[in-house]
Parts: sequence; C-alpha cells; structure tokens
Amino acid sequence: MARKDRYDGENRELNAAFFVTTSEDGVSYGFHVGRPGGKVKDTWAWSAFVSALSDERRVRDTMRTAMEEHELNLVVYAMEVSYGQVARITADEEAFLWQHESPDQEISRHMSGEELAEYLQGVAPNKRCDVYLGRQMSREKSMGAGTGIVDAIAEICLALLPVYDASSGG
Repeated sequence: MARKDRYDGENRELNAAFFVTTSEDGVSYGFHVGRPGGKVKDTWAWSAFVSALSDERRVRDTMRTAMEEHELNLVVYAMEVSYGQVARITADEEAFLWQHESPDQEISRHMSGEELAEYLQGVAPNKRCDVYLGRQMSREKSMGAGTGIVDAIAEICLALLPVYDASSGG
C-alpha cells in the first residue's frame, strides 16, 4: 500500500510502501523499503529512509516509539553469499538492539539511531537489501481476530506514517 503519486509501478523495488502478507504461519504487516543492487541513487526511497534516520530525530523517535509500543521488529535481508536475513533490530531501553543469529552463534549490540542509519548504509554495499519494519501475527491469533485484524494493521500503518512520509518524499 502506498500513495499513488509516490509509487513507481515500473520499478517496484525502489519504493517505500506498507505491506500485508499472509502465509501458513499467519499474517505479517508493516512498512517496507528496499534497495536493489548497484550504486545507490539519491532519488531512491532507500536513500531518503536512511537519511531520515540519520538526520531527523523526529523520524528516529517516531520509529523507535512505534517499535516499542507495538512490539515491531526491523528485519534486514541482504544479498551476502545468498539473499537472507542478516539482522533483527528491536527497540530497547536505550535506543535499538541489533541482533544477528548464525548456526553457531548469536551476536547482539546496542545502537543509537545514528548508528542504525550507519549500519543500514553499509549493509551489503552495491547489493540488494530490504528492510521490513512490522510484526507477525500467528495464524491462530489472526483467525481469531476476524475482521479486527484490519484495525491492528491500520494502527501500525498510522504509527509508521511519519517514517513512510520521510522515505517517500512526503
């Protein structure tokens, strides 16, 4: 979901947008912004998103507050050896907690908003990267919510609207 005037249907991977996906596991929803491979361009939503996190305290604070109040995760996928999840970032008492799991170890570290922006800037340079800021509702819970799930999705979209606006040229 995105504003029509801010969405490039020809180059969908360049957009910032809200998402809702369903699977056997349940429903995932929130905000997505991605970066295709190659040299990053200033006109991409990715550039606006990272700049907003780096330069605009209001956007950082809004995102962190939404993450804390709605139990959202910022999940980073990137092309390294293969395309996959490279980090999960949550809100913590200080700012953000970066976490990475591999088959043989778990690593975590605290990050400020500026450090988060630096991390995203440097993830898999010149390669595809996607950020999903949202939550997942189990199949059982989503089925039990019935039409109320629409309210839950709308609540997250409204909470993340300033992040979307900053990323999409609003």
